Amino acid sequence: MTAAKQKTPVPQLVVPGNLIDEFGATCALRDAFAPTERLYRKQLDQLKALVEEKDAADEFLCKGENFTLRISARSIQRKVDLAKVKKLLGAAKFVEAATVTLTALANYLTKPQIETVTYEEQTGSRSFDPVPIAKP
Repeated sequence: MTAAKQKTPVPQLVVPGNLIDEFGATCALRDAFAPTERLYRKQLDQLKALVEEKDAADEFLCKGENFTLRISARSIQRKVDLAKVKKLLGAAKFVEAATVTLTALANYLTKPQIETVTYEEQTGSRSFDPVPIAKP
């Protein structure tokens, strides 16, 4: 017969009750807004597809019945020339400074290869899920 596994005690954390209640109410509003956000994202993706192949400097003014839509030129983004950085830092310092995403690795390595060069740590984000308290 095996002994029952002991549960790890839950550490205590003092959180102001009004912050918990306000956060819960805000989450409920966000959840109610989710269908609108999904529709917005879908429409935005459709609009982005229409200008995807246009020149980056082009700006557009389009008219509907109720709205005018201004579409800006693409913004300027700073990019890093990794080859020049490696040359300036040297290989060892470059490896320390460089960041490689899993998405980028997936473009060049197989899944078994990725598994040999990755590891997991519990350093990700926390979730904050308000649970309504049932009122009698």
